[in-house]
Amino acid sequence: MKDLPSGKRTEEFLRLYNQEQRKIYAYIRTLLYSPEEVEDVFQETCIALWRSFDEFEPGTDFGAWARTTARFRVLAHAKKRTSDKHVFATETIELLAEEIEEDSPVIAKRSAQLDHCLRKLPEADRRILVERYFDGRSAAQMASDMGRPLGTLYKSLRRIRRLLLECVEMNIRREEHTA
Repeated sequence: MKDLPSGKRTEEFLRLYNQEQRKIYAYIRTLLYSPEEVEDVFQETCIALWRSFDEFEPGTDFGAWARTTARFRVLAHAKKRTSDKHVFATETIELLAEEIEEDSPVIAKRSAQLDHCLRKLPEADRRILVERYFDGRSAAQMASDMGRPLGTLYKSLRRIRRLLLECVEMNIRREEHTA
């Protein structure tokens, strides 16, 4: 990447990073307990990726390279926090990371289908999912704001998750059948 002009280097990094950003975050989230720690390690990982982008080999798997960087950041974080009962031991992190890498193609396929199915959801259902899972709002607060009983909101979330699961599984079966 060193041989690219500065502007092109930045463009290439952003292009690759934008494709993998959510996957990197999800990867870190599977290895750490606290959302605050996930956010901190994610930011550290992003900075490390940019600083070491010259070492990335064009044509290789940026996602795998980014996950390796993230794994080292998670391990460094875990070593600093070994007394915290909510931090996995480094051996556990390594085992989880290996397991995730082995499942990476399957996860990528399911993730692509999930994105497709999310786009097909009605706007109101999509908004509920975003508020609950991406914005991190509590179900109680959401139900209160919507003027709905909490149980009704939970039923809606369960229905939406079931629809997404059925959509993803149906699309994967269809994909495998045509292959």
